[in-house]
Amino acid sequence: GAWVRMNPCDGRGIGDENTTACRWGLLESDKLPLDLQVALLAKLPVPIGALITSGSRSLHAWVRLDAPDTDSGRAMLHRLRDLMEPFGMDKRNATVSRLSRLPGAVRKVGAVDGGEQRLVYLNPSATGMKGIL
Repeated sequence: GAWVRMNPCDGRGIGDENTTACRWGLLESDKLPLDLQVALLAKLPVPIGALITSGSRSLHAWVRLDAPDTDSGRAMLHRLRDLMEPFGMDKRNATVSRLSRLPGAVRKVGAVDGGEQRLVYLNPSATGMKGIL
């Protein structure tokens, strides 16, 4: 498979401290079946900009944050993680330097049904989380 970094970095590294803008956060679950992930994500009052299949057993939901800085973005992600963890969402995704699956690539390790990483939903008009969290 292939990965893409969801937020831009400064060119000196790829950690949270190197993130220059916090535009997106990631929701993902390896625990829930895909049909339940879709149903849960469809009901959430958060701005989802994209859904990408992982080529395995999960969806990567890109949540539009538009945080004013990385500390604020990290705080939003921690609140979102704490709210979503009881529903089976992965708690490790509360980092602003997170990677997501790249649509169009084919996953080899851990692949399911051919391992294609596909873009299944796109909302270019998704707005930030201000006032939601």
